Amino acid sequence: MRRARRDGRSVPGGAASRDGGEPGGLALARRPRCHRSRLAGGRFVKKILVTTDFSELGDLAVQPAAELAKRLGAELLVAHVLGGEAPPEPDEGAAYYKVAKRLYDADMEMERQTLAALEERTRDLGVDGRAVVARGAPVEGILSLAGRENVDLIVISSQGRTGLKRILLGSVAEELARLSPVPVLIWKDRRRRALG
Repeated sequence: MRRARRDGRSVPGGAASRDGGEPGGLALARRPRCHRSRLAGGRFVKKILVTTDFSELGDLAVQPAAELAKRLGAELLVAHVLGGEAPPEPDEGAAYYKVAKRLYDADMEMERQTLAALEERTRDLGVDGRAVVARGAPVEGILSLAGRENVDLIVISSQGRTGLKRILLGSVAEELARLSPVPVLIWKDRRRRALG
């Protein structure tokens, strides 16, 4: 079955596509069979990245992201960003070796514990997924991870452990939505607004 586009050309019963001549001209066509797994721009959603800071508010987006991944048949990455860069392995000959080694070991142990907690949470969600720990400032860490993992959608809670920092610097979610090359879904808890 062929349908006419705005410019008069026909489209063989496929998905809506942009008109080559006029900016913003959309073709009228039937929905593709796999319409549930596409974003508005026609991209397939194969991998979803959801972030958590382990706070009650920061975890609000994890369950909805898991449900979305199940519905779309997408892989789910549950991620946490540890602040700062990983310390370099200390040099044995350095005078400060013992102190540096203890700091390094403590940092690596924190990363292992964080990853273990994320892996447990991912298993509990019952979805095809894995846990990932990134390093750096929150927004840069999330964007770097999204680029490395080639994600199609980022899901984040609108609130987390921010307090006064959010008022002074703006939220991580807002900055991420501005800078991300992939769509960002910001999950807001309606219960919190009703309570307070």
